[in-house]
Amino acid sequence: MTCQADAVYEQNEPAQRNEGPAKSGLSPTLIAFIVIGILTVVFVLQNGDESETNFLWFDFRTPLWITILLAIAAGVLLDRLFSLWWRRRRRADD
Repeated sequence: MTCQADAVYEQNEPAQRNEGPAKSGLSPTLIAFIVIGILTVVFVLQNGDESETNFLWFDFRTPLWITILLAIAAGVLLDRLFSLWWRRRRRADD
């Protein structure tokens, strides 16, 4: 009876992976994140001058980096909406 219980235990036990030595150091993703973060800070510091922005009936003065950030956010929003519409259309065709 013990042998049968051991066999069931071994089947339920998760397999151990031999992944080799653990990696040390920074991952490429972390390095990219740090570089993009530094570039963002430099961009903001270099584009701190105010600019006048006119949109429909809104007129306001903001730092240039905020205006660019708003334009990027609008582009990302449009991309997400288009992707959502495209996926639904493809699902309806299938």
